[in-house]
Amino acid sequence: MFQRFFESLSEGQQAAIFKEMIQSAGRDRGAVSGIAKTLGVAGKRVLFVSFAVAAYEIYQAEDKTTETLHQGAIATAGG
Repeated sequence: MFQRFFESLSEGQQAAIFKEMIQSAGRDRGAVSGIAKTLGVAGKRVLFVSFAVAAYEIYQAEDKTTETLHQGAIATAGG
């Protein structure tokens, strides 16, 4: 904007930089918003599949209580 080091700018110029930073933070960047939306949908699908696998593992287990606790621990740990 001013093509100089920030420290060498006047207070007014520094304030203008801060104002531009705040305004630009609120602007939509279409590419980034699109990626976030896609990843949000993908995340929901992964979560659904994870629940389905956990339910199947519990259904197949001989000791359903222990397997439920195991699947809960996996889900809580995120792994």
